[in-house]
Amino acid sequence: MQLIAESIRFSNPVPSPGEKVRIEAKISNADEEPCSFVAVFYWAPEIIMSPQQAAMYATPEYEIHRQDVELRGRESISISFEWEAKEGFKCVFFYAK
Repeated sequence: MQLIAESIRFSNPVPSPGEKVRIEAKISNADEEPCSFVAVFYWAPEIIMSPQQAAMYATPEYEIHRQDVELRGRESISISFEWEAKEGFKCVFFYAK
């Protein structure tokens, strides 16, 4: 399974703590084969630059949204949800589980 987060966009990229933000993510299956997974989105108080950093924040405390996804080969999906920004927010990332 080769997934690509083509974009993650925010209605306000610099929200105040407690402000509601709409997050839109486009995820693509770069493989020819269909796939099913759960897209789990997390927030972090720092910009994620390594798998080790991501692993620190991929916990229930930082989880903000999860969604079951099924994609055919070379297909994309847009996922949109609302989230209340937390104190110290710097980025959002996702894992496919």
